[in-house]
Amino acid sequence: QEPNGIHAVWKLNRTTHAIIGTHRFNQGTDININFINDNVFDPGRDVLLVNTEVGLYRIDTNTMALTTPVPSVIDLGAGQMVACSAIDTVNGYAYFGTTQTPGKIIKVAYSNHTTQPLFKEATLTFTDLNDRDIDAMSIDETHGFLYAATDTIPLRLIKVSLSTFQKVNTLIGQTNENGAAALFMDVPNDKFYAVTLWNTSAVPG
Repeated sequence: QEPNGIHAVWKLNRTTHAIIGTHRFNQGTDININFINDNVFDPGRDVLLVNTEVGLYRIDTNTMALTTPVPSVIDLGAGQMVACSAIDTVNGYAYFGTTQTPGKIIKVAYSNHTTQPLFKEATLTFTDLNDRDIDAMSIDETHGFLYAATDTIPLRLIKVSLSTFQKVNTLIGQTNENGAAALFMDVPNDKFYAVTLWNTSAVPG
């Protein structure tokens, strides 16, 4: 948020950290934006996807303007409380995890911003009520899987097939392996790592 209260996305020079581009959310329904939830970047397509409580924005990082054709802003759905995202740059899809019960993963096609509008392609709603409060996600593009971690006691790591967009299985954490702050993929070594938020003894009674 800038000093004038307007929310914005800044493009910085990696060496000097100087601002070299800005997209300001200050027109139309943009003025209702109070916070930016999450964002993902595809450097190969020069596309930044920014999720807010108003909607999902697709920004061209060359111009820092909304991409064409419209719509380059979509609503992910009423009541969708998005906490995290992951991006499949190979196939041009972004995924957004919700903090609902049960949890949902929303699949959005974004790839060709010169000819294709931004649109929501599918939603996976988990049938197990324990698969909820998705707080972190990561993608293994090589093997075709998405991993989602829950903010639960204990945490749950949910494996989803990218090809079928269906849940494959769930790994349940052990004692004191609670909540998830982040997931990291190590594809060459066939491993991924989950960072937990807290242990049971730290939770107020």
